[in-house]
Amino acid sequence: MNPKKYVKILKSIEANSAAYTCPYCGALTYSVSDSFFCSNCEAFIPSAKALNQEDTKAASEIRKLVQSNDFAQAEQAYEALPEYATNPYFAYAEALACISESNYETAQINYALKGFMEENTTHRNNSLAAFSKARLLFSKAVYTAKKGISGGPETAKYIHAMFMAYMKLGDLKAAHSTLEKTGKLGNILLSEYENMVLKNGLRDYAGAANHAERLLSGDLFTLNAAYYLAYAAFKTGKPKEALYVLGSFPDKSENETVLALMKEIKSYMEI
Repeated sequence: MNPKKYVKILKSIEANSAAYTCPYCGALTYSVSDSFFCSNCEAFIPSAKALNQEDTKAASEIRKLVQSNDFAQAEQAYEALPEYATNPYFAYAEALACISESNYETAQINYALKGFMEENTTHRNNSLAAFSKARLLFSKAVYTAKKGISGGPETAKYIHAMFMAYMKLGDLKAAHSTLEKTGKLGNILLSEYENMVLKNGLRDYAGAANHAERLLSGDLFTLNAAYYLAYAAFKTGKPKEALYVLGSFPDKSENETVLALMKEIKSYMEI
């Protein structure tokens, strides 16, 4: 990896691309093309031109609830959406909100408390409950996606939602099988992205980096590929290079995954 090359690309993103709000998680994503992946939840957006303003507004409001740790309201808002039962990305995005809730509850555990630490038990139980709900919602996303797949190119987003849900569940065999369905669609952008994600999950970091580099050039440009490239660098003993690339991400406050990886790398470097 040539970190300077990719840092230069990342620093030019805001000036050379358009900013879009993800209709599922509400995060801001920069893209140079009409088709792109949300840089936060990784949902596939087939066409930015087709984005519905009401959907993006609703997702933005839910995101504010998650960021203010009002998880119960966020989950209720997701489940009240008109397309919740037919669009797998809503259950998928809700699952990610539940993971944020689980992490939040874990962070509240205080081992300096005196006595029997009943408060810690409550936070621990809440964390486990939120994580369990997230897994159920990822499974729901798979079920909903399967109902929406008809075999045509218009079902690409459903196949991708199923693929990402399987990855979150750790079912790499099912994810690989879903990737084969993606390959039959002839969508090079989607195939490259899912190959990158799967190889990363298989810990084939060299393979993941190769796909990431292809996704950071030309018409296939995908912002999230820089994250996977940095992750591969970190896992192959290059934490400084990884941190250098991640630090150049545009508007990092919109990408919890990037922030979490930066925190992990900094902790590793302090050891």
